[in-house]
Amino acid sequence: MRHVFLVGSLLVAGAMAATACGNANTTVIGAGGSSGDIILDDGGTTAQSIDGGAGTGTTTGLPCDVQKVLEDGCIACHGGATSPRLLTYADLTAQSTQYAGQTYAQRSLARMQAGTMPPKPAVPPTAPEIATFAAWVKGGTPMGGTCTNLPDAGSGSGNTNTPPVCTSGKTGSTSSDNGANMDPGRACLACHQQQGGPRFAVGGTLYPTAHEPDMCVGGPAGLTVVITDSKGVVTTLPIEAASGNFCSSTKCGAPQGTTITPPFSAKVVNPTTGASRVMAGTITAGDCNSCHTQNGANGAPGRVFAP
Repeated sequence: MRHVFLVGSLLVAGAMAATACGNANTTVIGAGGSSGDIILDDGGTTAQSIDGGAGTGTTTGLPCDVQKVLEDGCIACHGGATSPRLLTYADLTAQSTQYAGQTYAQRSLARMQAGTMPPKPAVPPTAPEIATFAAWVKGGTPMGGTCTNLPDAGSGSGNTNTPPVCTSGKTGSTSSDNGANMDPGRACLACHQQQGGPRFAVGGTLYPTAHEPDMCVGGPAGLTVVITDSKGVVTTLPIEAASGNFCSSTKCGAPQGTTITPPFSAKVVNPTTGASRVMAGTITAGDCNSCHTQNGANGAPGRVFAP
């Protein structure tokens, strides 16, 4: 498995180029070929390119809880192709070009507290999220430790050197626009950030093979995605039978009251055989399909796929 989940669907135009990575059938989509790039892929429309920082698994210098607030509510728009960029400690502590004597962290807090960011129809940050960000800003914006890294392709069974294919032969949402089975393969959290969809910590699509296209119905059902958070809490997310989607909301069959404290690790498990694919390292962003695109982005080998 691979990372930044965060972190794709929609957004702002960015230059895109393809650079070879991994093997003949694995391509990383990026901006200018940078190894830190992540394309928020929506299957054909213009997309934002995030070059390193929050959501990509690189070290940001931000405290983990602050980084998570930005990933869950901000970086789908403030990812580098738009201004201001809010991805790293340096970005947040830089002086605002519009407000003399204030940093972007201070301006971000002011906008959150005023209710003007993120703009509608995006879901506003929660009171605890604002409190977390406020405590950091008012505490002098101290640097954080390392809580994420760039995972490898993941250990476990499964071949990434496979041709692009929609194994199910079915495409499109299998539910209404607000259902758990919408838009398989696209990055749920980034879209929900901007469009006002329900917020949750982890979401993505499981596929049988590594290079399946957006909107292809995934699966198989019966497998699970297992999340272990920083408090040692283990959460098992079922795979939706109709789409292959999974998420940390009860809408997707997750346990009631699910809380995932970042950073966390993830793996795909076949409960019947015991086989698994394990994502190396820990992350704070749970938008799996933003890195696990058809061809893979930000170092991912391709889709989240069955072991």
